[in-house]
Amino acid sequence: MKPQIPEGRKKQQPTLFCTECGASLDDFCFSGDAGDLKAIQENLSRCKHTGKFQGESCAKLFIARTELPDPHLDDPLPEA
Repeated sequence: MKPQIPEGRKKQQPTLFCTECGASLDDFCFSGDAGDLKAIQENLSRCKHTGKFQGESCAKLFIARTELPDPHLDDPLPEA
């Protein structure tokens, strides 16, 4: 028997992230640019204005807003 999916989850679609930045997304989270939300938002505005933005959400903005653990800490990652 097939497992039942709750009604609320059936309607959810995955977010379509814009990846038009291409190779500049490689290791973006480790670059100094990832910490400059204002510059990322300005870039997003330019992309929307020029028609380059393709998707529902900017991948760079998503990356910049995501908390990553400090790799230099000895503490283990919190359990999910």
